[in-house]
Parts: sequence; structure tokens; C-alpha cells
Amino acid sequence: MIPDFRMHNGSDPDDSHRPEVYGESLTVVRTVKSAQAGGGGGYKFLDHRGRNVPAKKPREELDKILTAFRIQVDNPVAILNQDNAKTFLADSNPGKLYDFFMRATLLVSKLPWCS
Repeated sequence: MIPDFRMHNGSDPDDSHRPEVYGESLTVVRTVKSAQAGGGGGYKFLDHRGRNVPAKKPREELDKILTAFRIQVDNPVAILNQDNAKTFLADSNPGKLYDFFMRATLLVSKLPWCS
């Protein structure tokens, strides 16, 4: 199975990413190659009709899509992967809870500006 995610791409520029290219929805497909196939992988971007939208720099295109849709992959409240969930549940102490709070509220990214 190849993981993908689909998003509605509205006409509002604040809630969409290149609607003139993608149309009313877009799909990001992430491919991962096995070690036997040489490893690695890549991204494929599809418009609302399922047609491939070429990207010269796929990682930059993905970052722009994530920003446009306000998807925070580093925020443990938005996306809590299995390893972080196990650690969080097994080692819940005040210090780790504080670290979790700081990452979840994005305050950790503001610390360099506070001195």
C-alpha cells in the first residue's frame, strides 16, 4: 500500500495551494522503496482529476502544501507517531509532560526569541 493524503483545495488563497494548478482538491502520494529495491522514495502530486502535477523540487512543494493547509507534522498533538506515544505513555513525568506541552503549543519554537 502506498500512503497518500487528499485535501480539499478551496478558492480562498488563505486556505488553498495553487488552485489554478491543482483545482478543487489535491493528493500527495508518498512512495517508499524497499531496501532490496535500493531504498529511498519520493513524492507525487495529483490534481483534482488524478493527473500528475510535476514538481522540480518535490520536498519544497510538499513544504508549501503543508504550510498552506497549516499541517504541523512536528506537533505531537496534530500527529503523534507510535514511538512518541509509547514514550509518552511509559515515561510520563513532569519534565516530559512539560516538553510535550511546549512542542504541542509551539512555544518551543518561540524560545530563541525570548531572552
